[in-house]
Amino acid sequence: MDSPANIFNLFFVFAIRVPESVFLYFASHLSHKLHKIKFDKNNRSFFSNNAITDTVATITKKAPPPSYSAPPTLNQRILSTFIRSAEDALSLEGLKNLYSFGAWIDTISHGFNYTNKWYVKLDNSAGFEGYLVAEDAVNARLGEDVDRLILYTHGGGFISGHSLVSISAFVYWIKTWKANHNAKVQILSLEYPLSPENPYPAARDYLLNCYRWLINEQGINPSNIVFGGDSAGANLSAVASLQIVNYQKDEHKLPPPASLLLNSPLVNTDTRAESFANEELDIISLDWMSKCAYAYARGTTMRHESPEISPLFEPDISKMPRFFASVGEYEVFHDDIKAFARKAEDQGVEVDLMYEPVNYHNFGVSFWLSNNGAYQRAAKRMGIFLFGKK
Repeated sequence: MDSPANIFNLFFVFAIRVPESVFLYFASHLSHKLHKIKFDKNNRSFFSNNAITDTVATITKKAPPPSYSAPPTLNQRILSTFIRSAEDALSLEGLKNLYSFGAWIDTISHGFNYTNKWYVKLDNSAGFEGYLVAEDAVNARLGEDVDRLILYTHGGGFISGHSLVSISAFVYWIKTWKANHNAKVQILSLEYPLSPENPYPAARDYLLNCYRWLINEQGINPSNIVFGGDSAGANLSAVASLQIVNYQKDEHKLPPPASLLLNSPLVNTDTRAESFANEELDIISLDWMSKCAYAYARGTTMRHESPEISPLFEPDISKMPRFFASVGEYEVFHDDIKAFARKAEDQGVEVDLMYEPVNYHNFGVSFWLSNNGAYQRAAKRMGIFLFGKK
């Protein structure tokens, strides 16, 4: 666990920020409603479009956020406030423990329905840690009699996270794809080495080595393997695939995976995109991003624009596998994800970009962060991407 001082600081910061979040929730909803009211007299609008938002910004001493299709829900406001407070207040060890606790809560909140039946710990005799998530996982054999095996890397800024923190999403995906496409899917969620103890390229190479093991030792056809991930984990999926298609030496050459599932991918470790104005809404802050990027690149000469950690700046992505990517309106990564998708399409890569209004970072893997059914739509959309329409 983290130190008592840090835990106290987390709840103190959260308690300070919650009233502001609640106030901004009501103010933004009022502003959104007033935005639709126009009273034209002598060609002058009775209400300024952003009058309430500008007033809120003045009171809170913050720049008004960009215009949105609709303001966040109160649930989204409170949850994002708690997550940002944890990022600011807890130590790295505390954050890792918080993710582990979240994964544990996710399993017991379903009455232990996932225990044994839906996941088993990977036998690490080959040197890999993680969990196999599958229907009747106890009796399932890795990669056997499946339509797709998803090799998944979790999010957490390269410095935190847990391979089971998205277990609810994994089970929901598997059930949805079976119901809609009669597809049998397994998900191998890796517990890859984290920074700062294991900076770049440790996590990427861990993913590549596991992929090599699946093909060479387990005999799984790469055409049945999909790289998947969210946030920083989606970054690993992207850079690992680019390493395969662009930079392999012939004697160790691997075939690329069939496709990629990139949920809210981190494609640029820089924070200068205009969509970082979403910081006050999203679950990721500028300070958090800087901390993560510094820890991940520790001991290297890489800069933010180095393609090894920021695939947006990879010159040639034309050989990249086809990929699905999701992005929410409130994301700080909004602009970078869209730019990466455009770049891939311009170079001939098949891309399915899912844009969801009024949604946060990682809406596709977290029901609680999603809004207006986006979590469910993301599962269906990924299923169509993987298996085609019914």
